[in-house]
Amino acid sequence: MGEDGRMLILGGLGTGPGVCRTDNARNAGAVSILDENGMQVTPVFITAAPRRNTPEHPRMIGLTGSRAEIDAVSKTWGHYCRLNDRQDAKTHPADHLTNTSLALAAAGPAEIVDRDHSARQIADRSACFIDAASNARI
Repeated sequence: MGEDGRMLILGGLGTGPGVCRTDNARNAGAVSILDENGMQVTPVFITAAPRRNTPEHPRMIGLTGSRAEIDAVSKTWGHYCRLNDRQDAKTHPADHLTNTSLALAAAGPAEIVDRDHSARQIADRSACFIDAASNARI
């Protein structure tokens, strides 16, 4: 876990049709930028289909479980991820949000960003919250 329980959390499928893998890679890039600036966070990926996923960062933690468990942790961190009943080559196997949350263990979700943000933007926004939490001793 990152220093003081800092996490970047994404829900989805790591091998979705370009979407999730791209978001995971972007989050890994944000983690690397934060690392370069002395701010360690742990990338976390909530998945409904663990056999389809590939970590995009050496510290990435994948979370999975029953549908009820995934729903519970996703709700806690402001995500949504559900396997669709139909799984064929033309249908995306999951319905999910593509937002990323910065979570601080002592305070919970601090910031939620959508997929339009670059790795640099996520790192910069995360750094602001990390600095504020550090100054407030959260």
